[in-house]
Amino acid sequence: MAHRVGHGQRKREVRSLKDIAMERTKFEATERTLAEVKRAVEALITIKNTDVNANGVFIQPRQKLVALKAAREHINRAIEAIESKWPRT
Repeated sequence: MAHRVGHGQRKREVRSLKDIAMERTKFEATERTLAEVKRAVEALITIKNTDVNANGVFIQPRQKLVALKAAREHINRAIEAIESKWPRT
């Protein structure tokens, strides 16, 4: 037995090209965000709690700073990707 679709239901299933393009754009923004977060995590992996001396002070703190700045840049890009596609309403 074939399923019959009512007029109202059929109308809801039809999506405009604008809606499809917006969904695609949001999909791409999501992918970009996830990639940037992954890069940020990879930058932070280089910082370990074993990188401290007996007094609990970082050994080679400038190297940690480079990793932290790289992670911050990736996080900023991830935030921008979301904010540009899902603006506050």
